[in-house]
This record gives sequence, C-alpha cells and structure tokens, in this order.
Amino acid sequence: MAEWFAYSPVDTMFIRGAEPLVRGETHGASTVFPPPVSTIEGALRTAVLAGKNINPSDYNSGKADPDVTDYIGLSGSASPFSICGPLFLKDGKLLTPAPYIWYVQKDISIGKEPVPVFRAHRLQKSACIYGNVQLWVKGPGLEMNSVGGHWVDVDSLVSNDAEVRLFSPQELFQYEIRTGIAMEVKKRSARESHLYSLSHVRLNPGVKMVFSIDKKLPLPEKGMLCIGGEQRFGGYERITLADVKEGASDFYMSLSQTESGEKVNECVVATGKPIYLGGWDMHAGFHKPMKGYYPAGSVFSKKINNNMIRL
Repeated sequence: MAEWFAYSPVDTMFIRGAEPLVRGETHGASTVFPPPVSTIEGALRTAVLAGKNINPSDYNSGKADPDVTDYIGLSGSASPFSICGPLFLKDGKLLTPAPYIWYVQKDISIGKEPVPVFRAHRLQKSACIYGNVQLWVKGPGLEMNSVGGHWVDVDSLVSNDAEVRLFSPQELFQYEIRTGIAMEVKKRSARESHLYSLSHVRLNPGVKMVFSIDKKLPLPEKGMLCIGGEQRFGGYERITLADVKEGASDFYMSLSQTESGEKVNECVVATGKPIYLGGWDMHAGFHKPMKGYYPAGSVFSKKINNNMIRL
C-alpha cells in the first residue's frame, strides 16, 4: 500500500529550469513547477542518508550500509521506489492535473464555478494511414481550448459530469522574482555589476504539495525535507489518503513529467508544450544531459510508468 506525504515549504521553492545561468552572460533563470519526480526522489534519498548519519560522499563511493541501499538504491542507480504525483491538497481536496483531452469553449473564462467540459473520444474509423490514435471533440462552437495545465479534483477526474470545477495554477501557487548579486568565489564578496534574477514559487494559503511512495522508507512520521535548489526546505508529514481513483477507459494520464523516447512517442494521444530538464548528477559530479519531457496531464494509449492513472 502506498504511503502518502504532505509537504509544506517554509518559504518559497526553486526548481531550476533548463536555461543556462553563466556569470556575465545570462541574468535570469526560470523554475519548473511542480517539481519532477527525480527531484523528489533525490530529496527522499538525501533525507534517509541524513537520518542514518551517512555522509553523501561515502554513499557516492559505495561505503553506505547494505540496509540503507536496500531502501534507496546504489548511488548513480535508478531509485528502487516509485512516486505518485506530485499532486496538490487544497483545503482538504486532492487535485490532479487536468487531462489534455478535455476541452472548453474558447470564450469560456475559467474561474471558481464549474464550466462545461467536452471530452475527446476515439474515432472508430479513420482515413489516417499512420498508427497514431485519432480523436475528435465536439462542442457548441467551432473554437475550443484544451484545459491541460489546469487542475481538477480527483473525484471529478473520472466522473462524466457535464460541468467540472477547474483550478488554475494561480489558485495553487504564485511566482516570485528574487534578485541577487553574483559573488567572487575566492573572496566571498559581491561581484560588481553582476545582478541576476531567479523565479521562485510560493504555495498559496491552504495548499500543500502531496505525493505517495510505493515502498516504506526509514523516515519519521514528521521531519524536514529539502526539495529543489537554493537550500530551500520545508516540513513533511505522513498523511492518510485513499489511492487515486481511476476510470475504465483505454487512455492513461501522466501525473508528472514523462520522459520522451521512441516507444513513448508512439503512445502519445494528447499533450502540451514539451519541457526540457537536466539537473545535477551528484554521483558523477557533473550536469545531467538535457532531455525532453511531456508535461503532466499528457494522455497516452499505454501505461508507460507507475505515475499514470487510467482515465
């Protein structure tokens, strides 16, 4: 049975985007939010090491005890546990990404009231000579927009209600620009005329980020967790949540970013603008190669990984 955790950052969160940040050349960097699964996996592995008083350098060199590596895996290897999410808990209501195969009329304003939602359906017959899934959607007007990028409560996700309450990202979190000045590495003093700006994220009041793990980790019921960069941290606690409800269709929706690839690309049904992620490889001591990902809410004809649910 999956264990659910709720995370509340003390201040803001910063999960750096794909743009390079080179002193003297670039002066800003965006953030990716919600954070990718790999970021949460790294935070949990680090928390286990801290709880066992194991130095990360010892873990990287293979000196950690086997009972620890049984939980979090070897340094440089894939995580031995899977994560569901991250999702949001707003005023006690569990929210998931809205599927990219849901549409609303172009002139509809998404606010705090339910709006008519039109779901795309599979074409039974198609003249297309390729193997991709063909969908159609019909509304009262000609122009429609996908609701991908919005959020919906888990009960509405698998319902057939004609009207659904959609949550915009602004109802869950806000972006804040933080400006600083570069430092002289050796002198540890401010570098003249080298300002930079970073985009941070602050959760709105009453909102928590939640995720589940399919393996019990040696972590206390409550504790501190560092998710993202800039030494940002927050408190976590184990919570009781029912498993995410699933539908009965032959479509699967991703709950987080999904790495692209030849086999994955063949299963894409509907998606949004691709996301490019890299990051820092703690084991190799170097940057990870940049890869393309499909955003959360993308829909596939097959279940690619454990962080997908059936619509």
